[in-house]
Amino acid sequence: MQRLIALLAVGIAGVAHAQARPQIGGAGGAAVNADHAYFEFQVDRPVSQATNSARPVYPQPLKKLGLAGQVEARFVVDTLGVPDTASFKVVTSTHDLFTGAVRSALPNMRFVPAEVKKRKVKQLVSQRFTFAPPKSG
Repeated sequence: MQRLIALLAVGIAGVAHAQARPQIGGAGGAAVNADHAYFEFQVDRPVSQATNSARPVYPQPLKKLGLAGQVEARFVVDTLGVPDTASFKVVTSTHDLFTGAVRSALPNMRFVPAEVKKRKVKQLVSQRFTFAPPKSG
């Protein structure tokens, strides 16, 4: 388990703190650290996107091409459910314009924050955004 955590920390250096990961849950678990960005497996309730959240808009220049695509991105969501745009990293993307659409929407997106022991905490989120060409009609 420690090796897996070390590999994950190296893979996203600079996004999550390089400190020892606390043991979560159960009697005698470590104190909750509000300044620490937790991984999904470390929280009791992971981040979820709010129903009224902004969403990326399909890029206008790609409409004629009718391209479908996706962006896999990582970012930290804070204790208020606001994404930290400085932590935004693209893992994969099928087109730069899809990446731009996600990057533009992110500041207006809202989330239900993660919780550990019923306290809101920051979480590193990995999210896939899927783009389908608009239906002509």
